[in-house]
Amino acid sequence: MPTLLPFLCSGIWSLGAIIGHDPGAYTQGLELCGDVLFESSGRYGQSSIRRVDPATGEVTSMTRLPDSLFAEGLTLTSPSRMLVLTWRENLVLVVNPATLQITETLPLPGEGWGLCFDGTSVIRSDGTSTLHFHDPKTMEVRNTLTVALSGAPQSGLNELEYARGYIWANQWLSSRILTIDPATGRVLSVTDFSSITPPGAGAMNGIAYIPETDQFLITGKNWPVMYTVDIRFD
Repeated sequence: MPTLLPFLCSGIWSLGAIIGHDPGAYTQGLELCGDVLFESSGRYGQSSIRRVDPATGEVTSMTRLPDSLFAEGLTLTSPSRMLVLTWRENLVLVVNPATLQITETLPLPGEGWGLCFDGTSVIRSDGTSTLHFHDPKTMEVRNTLTVALSGAPQSGLNELEYARGYIWANQWLSSRILTIDPATGRVLSVTDFSSITPPGAGAMNGIAYIPETDQFLITGKNWPVMYTVDIRFD
């Protein structure tokens, strides 16, 4: 059922399918590539990179990371190259999506939270109101962008997705997804999913675009479910 929220720029959403999700996954990154859902799960001593069946939520393969690494967001820059952030280790992991094996590491100038790819730049959040645009091969910073809603900077930017020409961002410790103009940083829409946040679960975190249906797959940290949703705004 569509939900309209009392924000200046309110998103209208409708619920589609409800899909299983590993409640042990402290979800940091989520991205769909063909018929495979890639997910990164965080925390020291528990971090992993996963291939997941998007129809069932079943984890089909997984690579555990060294205990010294805290995995964060991920994105694919091609079907054969995936980047996975680390939180405070100043490293980006370059991963083969087919095997989930790390092939190299790149330096990261700051904290890693969320990651997405617009076809030209890799876009990173660091928990503040600033987005960083990186060269996808070297992770050198090209430029930055401040995200603001009605002039107010929006901190807590976390997991990211690039779709429909916009940046979509989870906002840490909320059930909100912000739709951001990548040219100006202006928040065009705020969509709240608190009504479907599982009780007792962790923060909402995880957005994957489904191009075949023009919908999104969303979940959260230690959620037992994922949802497909349609999001619209004026």
